[in-house]
Amino acid sequence: MSKEVSASEYRLAPTLRNGLLIALLYAVYFTLALKFSGVGYTDITDSPDNVLKAVILPLLGGTILLTAIAKWSGWWKDLWHDKYKIKGHNWLHLFAIIMAIGIISNIAASNFGNASLQLISYIFIGTAMVGYCEEILFRGLVLRGARGSGLSELRVMLVVALSFGLFHSVNFFLGQDLVATLQQVVFATINGAIFYMIFRKSGLLIVPMVLHGLWDFSVFMRGATLGDNPTLAPVTMVIGVIGLYVPIILLLASLHLVNVKKNKKVSASAV
Repeated sequence: MSKEVSASEYRLAPTLRNGLLIALLYAVYFTLALKFSGVGYTDITDSPDNVLKAVILPLLGGTILLTAIAKWSGWWKDLWHDKYKIKGHNWLHLFAIIMAIGIISNIAASNFGNASLQLISYIFIGTAMVGYCEEILFRGLVLRGARGSGLSELRVMLVVALSFGLFHSVNFFLGQDLVATLQQVVFATINGAIFYMIFRKSGLLIVPMVLHGLWDFSVFMRGATLGDNPTLAPVTMVIGVIGLYVPIILLLASLHLVNVKKNKKVSASAV
């Protein structure tokens, strides 16, 4: 049985329960903030004003909220570097490379001439904040809490991926249709596992944070400039298929590299 680690240095014990409660708090805040913005989820990129009200301002509050929680709890110092960085196995860099190819493909497919400089700038700022908030929450706080509860790393990965995927279900309550939301939940769950592996391989949270922000920027820009059902070039469609299925194959191939030993459990006495 794993030996417990003292929680005296934390104001809030790093446990799975506490990590998921923070995620729930953020999900409630985010949903209410977008509801009060008066902008429907499918209308976010229609204008710079919509992006400001529905993305930048809510995420500014989210950035402050999550940073304050991470600092106050004492977890902040644990979030930015992965103590279980995977050494060797350089083929794992393929996760980041495929993500980068997808970003470039989306940007190349977008018609920037259909968007004002203000809209492009606001989407970039907003999606950069998405990358910060969602990575510090899921690959940061939720991951730290799962490890603090003594879960094996395989279970940590599953918790991080599933919680990230389920978080996107709130978009249904913000105006997105059910089918699109379910598809987004599945895709986000896969992406959650990919971002976890990028973190494990790079050892730095800033890497999935930057890639996450750029990925969302590329997706938002493609949607804003091409519409919901764009006619894409064959090469873009091929890259899209590769970007969907190859990472799944890589995830299955890399599971044996995930450290499945139990983490040391942190006492809940600091709660």
